[in-house]
Amino acid sequence: MFIQFESPIKGALYAKRIENPSRAQALEVLEAVRAACVAKMFDYAPLDLQGLRGVAAPHAKSVSSVDSLASVLRGVKPGALEEKMSPFVLLKKPSEEEIANGAKKHDDATAFAWSFFVRSLFDKAFPPKPFPQAQGAKCSSPNFLFAAELNGWISVKKVNTAKAEAKEILACFVGMLASVDRKIPAFACNDAKAFDAAFESALAAFPERRNFSKLPAALEAARAAEKEVLACALGESERRLLREIYYSRVFARLGFPPFCSAEDFGAIYPELKIPKPRGRMKKE
Repeated sequence: MFIQFESPIKGALYAKRIENPSRAQALEVLEAVRAACVAKMFDYAPLDLQGLRGVAAPHAKSVSSVDSLASVLRGVKPGALEEKMSPFVLLKKPSEEEIANGAKKHDDATAFAWSFFVRSLFDKAFPPKPFPQAQGAKCSSPNFLFAAELNGWISVKKVNTAKAEAKEILACFVGMLASVDRKIPAFACNDAKAFDAAFESALAAFPERRNFSKLPAALEAARAAEKEVLACALGESERRLLREIYYSRVFARLGFPPFCSAEDFGAIYPELKIPKPRGRMKKE
């Protein structure tokens, strides 16, 4: 068994490989992977982030908790907000003329803009910890790499940040985040299935459907059930991480994830597939 994460990205430098990791050691690395993906993925999306920050700032300044987040979202008019974000979406749908001339159909990157807006508010309610750089980390390789073989779970995801296109790097981030987010509960709580079931019970009244108007009520329902859902956490640090994943799932369930999702990526870049685990990684 082993777990390995290498990141050469500025602000998210990390290099660690652990053989036969304990539960806590594995979770430490998984949390670092998640933190790097969440913090850096939007840098590779076709967005003008500076412009979008200006759009989000007036809303984000009033957020400091789940309750205030729900209150702010209740006052957002989606149509007007999307119009404000539109100039900062750098990838547009191809025109009919372009399609007639051979361009392939794809969505514009508005879904990514929404995710960045939501992340800007989400980080106010759940302030991210400083990135947990591995002590003495030196990453001479340009590869952004995660590999693990843990209790039957095998995952290998890698991209060369020096050679790959931005959309290829983003694809790796999206796949990596989806993989570790699914796995973290198994290391952070005493019963991952119970955590998943409690989430489904708490959000039973909110079908998996894109619906911005229902987000405030969904957050309030999640807030009411929070203690019960997070009761499985193995400790306070685990509870904090599970809490962030819990509320992140709320947004994703209603179609506004605070990250670039695989579903949105596939619609925007249909020519690319999110990388899947490709077997075992040889030990050196």
